[in-house]
Amino acid sequence: MRNAFKVVAALTIVALAVCGIVVLQQPKVDEEPARGMAPAGYEEYASGVDPEFCKTVASQLAALGDDPALGFRGAGSPAEAQAADLLEQTMKDIGLENVTVDEVDSDGWTFGGANITFKDSDGAVRTATLGGYQTNITAENERIAIVYLGKGAAADYEGVDMTGKLALIDIDQENEWRINFPAYQARLKGARAVVACSHLEGENAARIVSQNICGDADAPALAISAEDSQIIRDAIEANGYEAGGARQIDVLLNANSEVERNKGTRNLWGEIPGETDEAILFIAHYDGYYHSFYDDASGVGMVLGIAKALREGGVKPEKTFRFVLHGAGEWGRSGTEADWATGAYEQIVNVRPEWARQAFALFNIDSGYPLDSTRGFNISVPTELGDFARTAVASFGDRSEIKVTPNIAPPSSSREDFIYNAYGVPTLATEGGEGDEQYFASMYHSNMDDLAVGGYSVAGVLGMGRFIGYSALMLDETPLRPLKFMDRFETLKSTLTDQPDPVYDAHLMANLDRAIESAQALDDFITGFNAEYRLSLLEVEGENGENGVAGDEAEQTPEDMRKLAEDINDSIYAVYRDTQDELLRLDRNFETGFANEGIQRNVVLLRGARDALMDNDPDSAVYSYLSKIESVYAATAFDAATCDKIFKGSDDFVEDTWAEGKLVSRACRADGVVRAVLKKMDSESADALYGESSATASAVTASAVADAEEETENADDTLSSFAGEIQMIDYLIGNQEDMLRAVYNGQEDALARLTESMNELIDTYASDSRTENVGV
Repeated sequence: MRNAFKVVAALTIVALAVCGIVVLQQPKVDEEPARGMAPAGYEEYASGVDPEFCKTVASQLAALGDDPALGFRGAGSPAEAQAADLLEQTMKDIGLENVTVDEVDSDGWTFGGANITFKDSDGAVRTATLGGYQTNITAENERIAIVYLGKGAAADYEGVDMTGKLALIDIDQENEWRINFPAYQARLKGARAVVACSHLEGENAARIVSQNICGDADAPALAISAEDSQIIRDAIEANGYEAGGARQIDVLLNANSEVERNKGTRNLWGEIPGETDEAILFIAHYDGYYHSFYDDASGVGMVLGIAKALREGGVKPEKTFRFVLHGAGEWGRSGTEADWATGAYEQIVNVRPEWARQAFALFNIDSGYPLDSTRGFNISVPTELGDFARTAVASFGDRSEIKVTPNIAPPSSSREDFIYNAYGVPTLATEGGEGDEQYFASMYHSNMDDLAVGGYSVAGVLGMGRFIGYSALMLDETPLRPLKFMDRFETLKSTLTDQPDPVYDAHLMANLDRAIESAQALDDFITGFNAEYRLSLLEVEGENGENGVAGDEAEQTPEDMRKLAEDINDSIYAVYRDTQDELLRLDRNFETGFANEGIQRNVVLLRGARDALMDNDPDSAVYSYLSKIESVYAATAFDAATCDKIFKGSDDFVEDTWAEGKLVSRACRADGVVRAVLKKMDSESADALYGESSATASAVTASAVADAEEETENADDTLSSFAGEIQMIDYLIGNQEDMLRAVYNGQEDALARLTESMNELIDTYASDSRTENVGV
């Protein structure tokens, strides 16, 4: 029965291709996209995309801020509330219906500004403007000492009394650790706060960078530019005085940063109602760091620009088009590592959970920024939407000057669409592309996120707006969610079979093969149904004297198929939701993947480190293997109290966030092994691992792990001079392999359940007379 269906579906697809209708198939690599037939209503929509309107909305939003100098629209802050009022009125002005304000739970953060005044190395009075993090710190012309402490690691505090002082530090949050480590370390050492100079790929001396605190509000942190940081360091060197074991100068501190628990925020939404309850969502977030013209005021402008163009073009969608603007997108939870996307989490999990079943698809516009330099953007989709994305890009063709590139990848936890996808909503998200490297290199989360710095690409706005509208209208006239499940299971299989020395068993692989077979049948059913629906539309058009297809007959009318599709979509939604929930997990760095991947990687790295130590090669053990396990860099640079705080249990440190229940265990604490190995290596080797901070390096080499030392002294010296460390690694390997077997057992059970659900869906509608015409 399923094989017969495949033949009919294949013949139907061929027929559609001959007729010039877009079907779900991957274009050849490097093939120039061919312009396809536009979906109904597209031309009316495209002519109404208005870059000036989008720019005006973004500019009005970016002008709102609690800090007169730098902006900032934190969750629950007065500036965010002003933004919500502005956007609610704009939604009404452009004619959206059912405009609604949802009050949602979040913590609040108001940053009213900060600065320090001091004398530079020449004796001139200067004031350095500071950025903020989501922490509590208030001061008014407070006289306070400031000390330069390198990276702010545990070793940098040795011999220094930092009680009540400011710690001026350098931080590379892209390649080393988040601000939460040095901020909490400073708190434990009695410092008033850290003042952090962030270093990103593209150096800009005037740039002030803030990221999420990912921790407690009572470990204060502020941000400073590289230029002002260097001026202060020069002043300390030239005119500083010795006190408490460190050279320092006095400054006057002003700061107004307040975090309020359970302050709340607002999510706004409005609609263009369709004929059904099924919905296509368009989302963006309106809070922001600094003035945040691009991230994400420009996305808000685009969402409302799409809505305005659809309304003015008179487009009447089949599905409801819903436009959602989230508060608390950048930050909304204190005391957790997963402190962003709070507004989105609350909306789909607690406030409007019914949306998950209704949502046919979702567009998240939170990247692909319209800089002057922008020449393209990516559209990122999960595996199941890969064929649709490739088809949409190919069909869109040369309708704009901007290059659109499909990116097939698991939804990133750094975006708001992650939690929607986890609850069963297939998502399409804009991402950076050709020409906007400037943003991430020199503007991201900084005072450089400003229209005057990056400029405004009209072509970029037109290209993105038209492509998203084009894709949304394609989805609107597609009856079944155009998902293909087989690739997800095939990808899982590749993570199991490509690993060295696999430890899974035959039962898991047998279940996976059955899931792949069922997924292929389900994919064929979805593709065939959507293709037959196209034929039914063409037949109706032909009867009306329009562009029909002679010789092709569909037994069901489009109306019949649309009604049936709503029932089938309920079942497809359940399979998609369970696939995401059962199989996808987050690793220690919040990267999305399968639960087995991170643990398998740990086992491989631990085995490699063990072999290297057996060969008395500690350099390879540390640099090639151990340092790549989870957050070993941070764990060996900060003291145990700080590490235990940050590496708190997987669940209780992400409670009530989008990461709850999705983190793979963090039990692979290899930092103790690294400390023990580095103790036996010279300080030059430690410098190579930790950079040029000699204080950090010397402390790492001096840091002893008592248990490891004792084991090393008592071990058989004929094995290796690192016998104690090898025993520690053996313990970790055993622990990780036990975890891995538990994961494999869970995956085996999940695959059995998913296979049963897919088969039930096929069997239910195979016996339905209404699907006989599509060969089921």
